[in-house]
Amino acid sequence: MEHIRSYSFGVTQGSLAWMDQDSTGTWYGTFANYDQVQEGQTQPYGLSMNTQLVQFSPGLESSFEYISQSWIFQQEFVSENFAPMSNSGGSFGPDGLL
Repeated sequence: MEHIRSYSFGVTQGSLAWMDQDSTGTWYGTFANYDQVQEGQTQPYGLSMNTQLVQFSPGLESSFEYISQSWIFQQEFVSENFAPMSNSGGSFGPDGLL
C-alpha cells in the first residue's frame, strides 16, 4: 500500500473508519462517532448515534472527493450493536449487498 494523497473532510463528520466500492464503482464509507469519553477529554467524540454511512461523489481529482448522500443508523440498532463504540468495518458482498 502506498499513500498517494490526503483529503480533509473537516471535523464535523467523525472518524472515517472504512471505505468500499459498490458494483458500479461508487465509493461508500462510514464516519464513526463514539459514546466513550477518551483520556484527556471531558465529552465523548460525536456520540455513537451520529455514526453515518455516506456515499461519495467524484470530483476533479478523485473518485471520492465529495459526500453526496448520508444516512444515520436507527437508534435501537446503534444501542444494540455499536454503543459505546461505533461501526469500524463494512464491505459489499458478491450479492451487491452492504
